[in-house]
Amino acid sequence: SVSSQKDIQQAAGFIARVRSLQSGRAPEAIMLGGPAVGVFPELAQRAGADMLAGDAPEALAQAETLLGNTDRGPR
Repeated sequence: SVSSQKDIQQAAGFIARVRSLQSGRAPEAIMLGGPAVGVFPELAQRAGADMLAGDAPEALAQAETLLGNTDRGPR
């Protein structure tokens, strides 16, 4: 979760390090979320995450779509 431009820039470096450790294995999906995603969308897109979400409901919907599970069950 990122809340500032600086957080996104630091996240980009972290994402790059995680990706470098995934060599030879199936890559894990990385989601970048938080208020800064909406404020700095271009910067967030360049950070290298697979998914971006500005809030929890959006993050949940994207994760469910990625996992192929759109049935949220009873509320």
